[in-house]
Amino acid sequence: MNEISNFTLFINSSFEFIALIVYLTMGTYLLLHVGVVKKFGENRVGRKTFIALSFSANTLVLLLRQFIGPSSFQSSLYDLSSLFILLQLFYPLAFHLKSVSGRETKILHNLIHTLLPLMLFNIVLIFLMKFNVTIDKTYIVILSSLLFFYLIFRIFQFTSSYCKYLKNLVREPFNIKRELFRTTLVITCISIMIATISDMIFSNESTLLNPSVIILSALSIIAVQSMLTEDKRVSLDNIGSYNEENYIITPNTRSIENHRKNEIKERLEEYFSSAKPYLNKKICIKEVAKKLYTNKTYLSKVINENMGVNFNQLVNSYRMKEVDRLLKEDRHMGMKELCDKSGFGCMATFVVAFRLYKGAPPAEWCKKNAPLIRNDAYLSEDE
Repeated sequence: MNEISNFTLFINSSFEFIALIVYLTMGTYLLLHVGVVKKFGENRVGRKTFIALSFSANTLVLLLRQFIGPSSFQSSLYDLSSLFILLQLFYPLAFHLKSVSGRETKILHNLIHTLLPLMLFNIVLIFLMKFNVTIDKTYIVILSSLLFFYLIFRIFQFTSSYCKYLKNLVREPFNIKRELFRTTLVITCISIMIATISDMIFSNESTLLNPSVIILSALSIIAVQSMLTEDKRVSLDNIGSYNEENYIITPNTRSIENHRKNEIKERLEEYFSSAKPYLNKKICIKEVAKKLYTNKTYLSKVINENMGVNFNQLVNSYRMKEVDRLLKEDRHMGMKELCDKSGFGCMATFVVAFRLYKGAPPAEWCKKNAPLIRNDAYLSEDE
């Protein structure tokens, strides 16, 4: 029996050591990253700072489990410790979801109200197991239950904030596609927590603990990579707002900017094709820039330099493509209806755009081209 217990502890220790290395590496990297970007004037580091501190706390607890560890395999106390270790590993991921929703990151508040109590409770459990301290189980049960339900409540708050954020994106397929990873992250993490807790409650051995630790470590790596990629995208999007007199362009920065412009152009074309925002008569470049996670100055620069037109000309070109599509569907559609359905705000704008792209006013163009085409021509009802 002792051999089985020792083997179980060895396996748990090995998996936790791998997780220790992962969190130590990521925590150190994020702290150094925050220090570097703050030197260059970056102020949006609250989320990265808190996640780095969370990873550091995970590292400390896993380190204590490695070097102080339980002197013997005690099922109830060991399972309790494993449960709260799992919650501590999951907490940075839940916080990452909450931070995506755009709410302010209160580092001190989250440290005092959640992370520190969780870390201290885990440390206390480790020492209790190591030195076989005898404490009335009633106190342990009450304290652990209160902390457990409070943590579940906090994690539920974070997850619900993200779900509300998702709800606002449902109507926009272009943006919801960019959240597929985080949606998968939510489902995976919740499934892991439910399965592992159920296994601890209804099984004599916590067979799912080790896989859960490794999976949460892997998901943490992916979440950090995603977060840094998003922050990099936001930073690059702000290139257009630099003062060109003070901004030194090197071959490397020029290459990065050209790549970024092409990426913005592709995202713009995809957004216009899928969401068709040009059908909105009140469309503005500021709102489009927001959907593309950039700013209007940089988007305007991309449209001018990479597409050879200004924003209004681009919108009107897409509206004229919509006119062609509508004509193919109904060649007898009236001018006013055609103007409204293609997104033009008024007939005057519609006529000017039609003349510009077709070379003639609507009525004249229709009369001239009606005999030459089949389904994509029409006879005007209004002159």
